[in-house]
Amino acid sequence: MNKNDIAGIGKLSRYRLSEVLRKVRGGCITPKKVAQFLNVSRTQARTFLSSWAANGWLFRVRQGVY
Repeated sequence: MNKNDIAGIGKLSRYRLSEVLRKVRGGCITPKKVAQFLNVSRTQARTFLSSWAANGWLFRVRQGVY
């Protein structure tokens, strides 16, 4: 395990997730919000959300909502 990895999440992914959580300030997270906050495409945002959920860092409420 790399010293920058914490429970399966890398430093860059951890940074991205923290930015999203900081900007969302509670409530639901959607690919649209992630794309806006991180300045990435919605496709990339969906990939981030799916990965975070698969690793247990977020929970999917329903399709496209975390």
